Amino acid sequence: MMYPTPNYVRKTVQLMVWLTILAWATQLLFASWARGEEPPAVQFAQVPVELGGSEKFVPGGERFSTGATLELKGEVTLIGEEVKLKQVCRWADGDKAAFEPIADLVLFRLSRTSPYRTLTVREMRDTLHDAGVNLAIVRLAGATTCTVSRTDVKFDERSALDQWIAAKDAGGSKPGLLETPATQPVKSAVAEAVKAQPAPVQAAKPLAEVREYKSLRDHLVAEVAERLNLRADQLQFHFNPADEKLLSLAEPHFEFNVNPPRNKNVGEVTWDVTIVADGANQKTSITANMKAWQNQVLVNKPLGYRQIIREEDLIDRRTLVDRIGEDPLVSREQIVGQMAGRDLKLGTVLTARLIDPTIMVKSGQLVSITLTQGAISAKSVARATEQGTIGQTIRVKNEVTNNMFDVVVTGPQTAKLPPSSAAEKPGVAVLDR
Repeated sequence: MMYPTPNYVRKTVQLMVWLTILAWATQLLFASWARGEEPPAVQFAQVPVELGGSEKFVPGGERFSTGATLELKGEVTLIGEEVKLKQVCRWADGDKAAFEPIADLVLFRLSRTSPYRTLTVREMRDTLHDAGVNLAIVRLAGATTCTVSRTDVKFDERSALDQWIAAKDAGGSKPGLLETPATQPVKSAVAEAVKAQPAPVQAAKPLAEVREYKSLRDHLVAEVAERLNLRADQLQFHFNPADEKLLSLAEPHFEFNVNPPRNKNVGEVTWDVTIVADGANQKTSITANMKAWQNQVLVNKPLGYRQIIREEDLIDRRTLVDRIGEDPLVSREQIVGQMAGRDLKLGTVLTARLIDPTIMVKSGQLVSITLTQGAISAKSVARATEQGTIGQTIRVKNEVTNNMFDVVVTGPQTAKLPPSSAAEKPGVAVLDR
């Protein structure tokens, strides 16, 4: 007679337990189907971008699968020169997670001389695209244009009305007093009625302020613009909302001593600020995330080493960067006609190090020189004493008169004599005889 071993008994018990659980789950599933219920859906976690997921600028998930809606207002009045996204647009509470990170994005600035401007949907889309926003899941709604005006600038009523009408008629990006087209008789009549009114005593210009008082925000912006050699409209700041009250403090009640930050580039910047009021001072620190707009020139197709760069090889791009490189950017005029300093791939941002100048005049070559004064133009030939590229000033020698003078290179073995040099040294560019 054979007796079961302990291992056999243990496996038999495990098998009976699994069969019991399977039978119980099957009964529950049949009962659920009998009542017409659907089985519970399986939810998968969002995979981060770092792990190969598809999450973009707007947070992923079921809520944003259909996109987030951004509504443009029709008319906005504000204080200050900076026009931010949160001032001209509104969004639902459910879309806060999508738009709060870019709520302080500065779309443009309004100066004191032109306090009106019309923002179009196309301009706003272009600015958001240049700032790196994923427009594929952003739906635009509301008005097609938004008229923005400043309320902190005192203007003559007639001038203000003219500019308001011009901003409404233009629908473009450039403010100013524009004539109303004759194809719009109603608006033309309004403009003519305004012009027919008697001129006021004051001139139709903004009232000059006795003193320009700056806020702490203005001091910080001016410090960065001077240190980086950039215009204020090229900078984008995102301050801590908790510092808004400090940034609004203005002269003459307060005086500010701003120490330059340790970070000399854009990015995360912290200033040590001393605020003086009524003989007492208080030290604090202001932190901001700073970016800068750049006009870059990119390579439109691959270029080989020392290949001449042509106009059609380049493409312009305006982008928002969080770091400014040490190698300075170059403009299209500085690039065309020069040589590639190395093999350039498609999409390469061109800088001064990547460009080699094309030598147009070599030392010892004869150069054809043109002198133009008014309607009179004369040509002469001189020998170059040094080499040069387009736009460069070199020294040449007139072998007839043995005079030395400076000329500007204009092309291969061609140059022109600046009028100032001809006036200082009359007769140096006479024709060879």
